[in-house]
Amino acid sequence: MPISSDIKRVIEILHQRKQALDKIEEMLLREFGGEEESISLGAASPQAISDTKEPQKIESPKTKKQFLIEFIKSHGAQTRKELEEKTGVPKGTIASCLNDKEAFVRRADRKWTVK
Repeated sequence: MPISSDIKRVIEILHQRKQALDKIEEMLLREFGGEEESISLGAASPQAISDTKEPQKIESPKTKKQFLIEFIKSHGAQTRKELEEKTGVPKGTIASCLNDKEAFVRRADRKWTVK
């Protein structure tokens, strides 16, 4: 069955993007002195996955709430505005997280701290 022209075009675009990424990789390796052999790139082969005896632990990313808790613990009490400016977390996300009264407490000076 012949490949449609649309599919051929998509494959061509993917090939071009792959070449561009390969060039970026080469530049990064040159710039930072990495050795290509020491860097594990790409997905593991199905055989390599099936040969793994123990499941690999993948650390789940922190939630925004966990991030804010750690930030406040290490930087002290903060206002909403300070949290927004210093963490880059969006205002609405901060508001939503701070609504968790089991994790956050608002002090009389309008700064938020953790319980």
